[in-house]
Amino acid sequence: MISYKVSSYAEFIHFRVILKYKSDDCKEKAKVYKKKINSNTICREIEIATIPFDNKTKSYEFLQERPDIGYFYILRWDR
Repeated sequence: MISYKVSSYAEFIHFRVILKYKSDDCKEKAKVYKKKINSNTICREIEIATIPFDNKTKSYEFLQERPDIGYFYILRWDR
């Protein structure tokens, strides 16, 4: 898992995770979530994208333009 806290304006978030240990025929998908930073109640994560694994580069990649301020953006995948 990797995440980024958006506490001020950003043009974009770019996640790229290289996983050399994954097999050449990996078909697993990663998911991207967002979750409120300052929530006094238990806050659920909101799924915003599903990312296929790129077998050529052995990576997951996600780009979010103008992410919402006040949220964590989280990329999760199975090991």
